[in-house]
Amino acid sequence: MLKTFAISRVLIAATGKEKAESVKALLKMGFITDLVVDEEIAEVL
Repeated sequence: MLKTFAISRVLIAATGKEKAESVKALLKMGFITDLVVDEEIAEVL
């Protein structure tokens, strides 16, 4: 039997400015609970 579990935390770790727009979109949608990024992405956000 398949059990269903609720996901309470979503950790995203990303580097490189080419990923900044994707991270920004996930933040706006409310999917991310924890975020680790490099300085390039931090500057864009």
